[in-house]
Amino acid sequence: MSIIAEVKQAPSLFQGAQRRAYGEKPTLRRYITTRMNFGLCLTKSQAPTISRVKAPKSVTTGSSLTLRCKAKAKPNPVFQWFRNGKEIFSERGQRIKNSKRGSRLKISKAELDHAGVYVCVASNAVGEASKNVTVKVTAPQKIYKACEKQTYCFNGGTCRYIQEMQQTFCECPASYEGKRCEKQIAHRSILTGEATLLYERTLIIIGIVVAVLVFIVICIASYCLANRRRKRFEAKRRLRRQQGGPEADALLDKTDGHGGIPQPQFAPSFKPLVQK
Repeated sequence: MSIIAEVKQAPSLFQGAQRRAYGEKPTLRRYITTRMNFGLCLTKSQAPTISRVKAPKSVTTGSSLTLRCKAKAKPNPVFQWFRNGKEIFSERGQRIKNSKRGSRLKISKAELDHAGVYVCVASNAVGEASKNVTVKVTAPQKIYKACEKQTYCFNGGTCRYIQEMQQTFCECPASYEGKRCEKQIAHRSILTGEATLLYERTLIIIGIVVAVLVFIVICIASYCLANRRRKRFEAKRRLRRQQGGPEADALLDKTDGHGGIPQPQFAPSFKPLVQK
């Protein structure tokens, strides 16, 4: 549909807007200019893209915590901050400062409750983007004063004094423990990896030994079975000789070494043909 047809079909829709913009009756030229500017505005619009969220990985309680979020968008985005799924607002000890291309969240004194996942959300009419970062808040380790005389602890331990409780204690080396570092820690000579390797080697050796034993048992069983068959054959042969007399002995002598099959007898002058 052409621009002229749009103006003819819906004149009241554009006349009010043009009167408010120009204070007079709209013309076709002004309408075309307005549409071109509006289309150009739409083509240049861009959804937000967050380049980075800068924040320390860990802070101690009582120190300041600052998070920065930078984004690019057209029109300029609106920023929001969330911690563990709950939106954060500016309040006492916590301030959010937004600019055209970034936002800054500053907590003057961090506490253990301020640890968690922080999410920066940037949004405009075209779309929105978000990026998160994890921050840990740890309590600082209190350092107690050393004792004036370092004779209380044994084996190189450091004696320290708790003024609030008026009590001394020992910081022992890695190889000692106890109230006065008097006990030596037994070192493990076999680590987890070495124990696993030793276990696997033991299984392999046991498998080889079992396989050799099975082979020996099979060989012994085969020998015993063959020996029993040979004895049975000799017993049957002896029985036949006793029952058959001298003729049976001669027949058995002829069949020995030929599997029990009598060999053919040839005349002295006959030579059998052998095919080569």
